[in-house]
Amino acid sequence: MNNIIEVDIENKEDLVEKYNKDVVSRDLIKYIIDKSLKVDYDAKIEILINNKTKLDAKNLIQEGFKMEYKKLSNEKIRGNIIQVIYFFIGLFFLVMSRLLEETSIFDEIFLIGGWVFIWEVVELELFHDFKNGIRRKKLKQLMKSPITIK
Repeated sequence: MNNIIEVDIENKEDLVEKYNKDVVSRDLIKYIIDKSLKVDYDAKIEILINNKTKLDAKNLIQEGFKMEYKKLSNEKIRGNIIQVIYFFIGLFFLVMSRLLEETSIFDEIFLIGGWVFIWEVVELELFHDFKNGIRRKKLKQLMKSPITIK
C-alpha cells in the first residue's frame, strides 16, 4: 500500500529558513518525518509537494533529509561517547566504594553515585538512542522515497 505525505507550500517562508534561502525549513523536515512515523517500515512512502513557489523544493527537501540524518548520526556518536564516559565514572565510583571502609559515609556516597552514572548510561541507550534510531530509519526510508512536485 502506498502512503502519501502531502505538503502544501504556499510561499517561500514555508519552504526555506528565514535567514538562509538555500536551506530547507527545519519545521518542514520535522513535519514530514513526523508524518512518516505513522507509516509502517515496509510500506512505500510517496511525498507529494504542492509547490506554489518557483524554488526547487525537491532538491531542497532531499538535501534537508541528508542534513537531518547527518545531525542525528552525530548525536548518536556524541551520545555513545557520553555513555562510555559515564560508564567509566560509574565504574570508578563503584570501585572506590568497595575500597573505602564499609562504615564510612563516603562508601555509600560513592556506591549511590556509581549506580546513578551506570543508570544514566542505560537511560541514554533506552530512551534517547532508541528514539533517534527510529528517526534515522525513517529518514533513510524518506531519502529513498519518490518526491512528486505539483
